Amino acid sequence: MKITFVITFAYESLEQLEWCISHLRKSYHEANVILISDGHRDPMYLPEKYNTIFIAGQKLKIISCGALWWKRFFTEALKTNADIIFKIDPDTKIWRRLNYLPSSDFFGMLEGTAYIQGGCQGFNRKFAEKIIESKITEEENYKNQDFWGNPDFKACNPDPNYFSTDWSMIHMAKRLNATLEKHPEIYSRWVPFDFLRKAPANWTMQQFAEDYQIPKESEFWKIFVDENNQDLKYAITHPHKLNDTI
Repeated sequence: MKITFVITFAYESLEQLEWCISHLRKSYHEANVILISDGHRDPMYLPEKYNTIFIAGQKLKIISCGALWWKRFFTEALKTNADIIFKIDPDTKIWRRLNYLPSSDFFGMLEGTAYIQGGCQGFNRKFAEKIIESKITEEENYKNQDFWGNPDFKACNPDPNYFSTDWSMIHMAKRLNATLEKHPEIYSRWVPFDFLRKAPANWTMQQFAEDYQIPKESEFWKIFVDENNQDLKYAITHPHKLNDTI
């Protein structure tokens, strides 16, 4: 099966972006990789060095643009020959190739029954085409947090201008009756907004783990603080933050 990875970036450092792409290319030499700038940084030499497609996009991850971020994501991905499309963040690490690719519409680290964490999300081509054909990403309702944001989202994010790609996608997937699947080789977690609001600019994963009293023997600490993915249990993990990220 043919794979396309799409990495959308904004304020992340060039170092963080190259770190992500370099790990990706070690395992997926032949995959399509699309870098999309969300109205910010120029990736400079990275597209040529790592054989990627570069899209100089406008700022879309803002509530006034609704779900147009997702329209751009799928439109660009579908220009490739991909059977499977991955959304990964610049702080996502690819350790090895996945052993299998699900047939489900939407897959990744499933939390609860309906939330797939956004550090690594996979989609099949059929669902991507359905998203675009439905024109759901163009609906004005997605400019309103009350339409797609559930109580959990609202409780942890007080910014009225913030557009969550995670929660908006969960909302669209549910409306389009997408099939969801937990992929056991993807381990993607989330750093809460309350920590990010008070953290220094050069915060580390160890600071986060200590602040939230995460045990050193936990899987989270081993992977994200010690960088110890024993026996390569996981193929893809998130988040990994370089100290020089700005």
